[in-house]
Amino acid sequence: MGAKDTVAVGHNMRAAFNISSVWGTSVDVDSPHADQIAYTGIWMASESMTISSPILDNPTIHGTSPMQRIGAVGEKRVTGSLSFNNPYYAGMERLFALLFGDHQNDFGVGGGSEIPAARTANTAYYGYFLLNNALEGIMGCLVIHKDITTNAGGGTEADSTIWEFPSVKCDSVTIGWTAGSPVTIEFGLIASHVLLAENNQNNANDADDPLAPTYDTDRTLIIPSDFKLFIDDTGTKITATSATKLDVVSFSLTISRNLDSQISSGANPDSVTATDPWIDEPVPGFTVINGNFTLNKYTEKVDANRNDMASFMDFAQFRATVAGKQQKALLGYFESSTTFAANIPNLLGFALPVVLFSEMTAPVDGPGRLTHSVSFQAFERPAAYAFASNVPNASEPMHFFDSLDSSATDVAGEMIVQRPLMFYQNNNGIDPLLNTSGSRFVA
Repeated sequence: MGAKDTVAVGHNMRAAFNISSVWGTSVDVDSPHADQIAYTGIWMASESMTISSPILDNPTIHGTSPMQRIGAVGEKRVTGSLSFNNPYYAGMERLFALLFGDHQNDFGVGGGSEIPAARTANTAYYGYFLLNNALEGIMGCLVIHKDITTNAGGGTEADSTIWEFPSVKCDSVTIGWTAGSPVTIEFGLIASHVLLAENNQNNANDADDPLAPTYDTDRTLIIPSDFKLFIDDTGTKITATSATKLDVVSFSLTISRNLDSQISSGANPDSVTATDPWIDEPVPGFTVINGNFTLNKYTEKVDANRNDMASFMDFAQFRATVAGKQQKALLGYFESSTTFAANIPNLLGFALPVVLFSEMTAPVDGPGRLTHSVSFQAFERPAAYAFASNVPNASEPMHFFDSLDSSATDVAGEMIVQRPLMFYQNNNGIDPLLNTSGSRFVA
């Protein structure tokens, strides 16, 4: 066997992520608890975890020099992102669960079981990610193996560089795509601190415990052509006949929990000799949800067959004759064109019970087709309502309006929604918030 490369290259990288419950304390990401999701490896496209430390100026005037005297190094921070291009339907459950703070198989916080709901054959499951302000004790441990060895002849793990982030909070997610490009999902992260294996620290995933995670086997990709978007008035149940289906050429959605990042009074910023977290466990502010979509043509004519423009003038806040802003609701989801069990598709989607439109444009940038872009912000309603029909029950798959189950007509359930949520359907039947003890720190 040849010598191991001493130059870091991306294709040698591997990463793993697991749920933990004590801020600043690592867990073993290689060996999930028997009750947890069986895989911890993540199929990501890139990462950009950054260690930063501001330089504190020393603007002392001393009469003879054009420069400052030596300043000081400020408190350290670790922030960054994990990005997925054309990701898989299964594999990001833990990250979405951390961002939202709760996972149920019903629509309201505490309204159902924490375990994903199973179909009759127990080969397909669905669940909901629900916004929760009680995020204390809900976190993960992220380990990234850069796979560098300085021992060129040995090829052993002894000198490998592992970046371990003992505790990580998920602060934001951005889901987006443009025609001709892959779907991207990027999670913004805040870490307690970072430990490097080359510093011989007492971390749980160091050179004596090489990173070798298992990966999920549900390999169905999320692609732009799987995306569907519907709009209707808020308070009106979205159905196949009443909702307006929007044909779009691009879409983006950003959900931010606005976590704080306070310095811990007991923190030790020396990452070589100390393992204390650099910041206190973050807590959330108001959740902010913004988005944008571009329709594939600009026209005032309603197409009765495809509703491509959805009679855009129905976005009434932009009409001079309508006072105030018109409240709408959006339902969007990626639904795989292939099925993985008994005519059941993979699915990842969102429900926004109230949106207001902040911008629109239909630019003329040449002789060709005009597109129509719209920006929006989502909110919580004063009260819940029946947001959508044709949602699943124990025997009917979640596929809303475009039925892929040729054996029966959709069962008309109802999704009761007050605040934004996300939902999914795949072959994972385990609560993604279970930690390495096989339990939840926060119910």
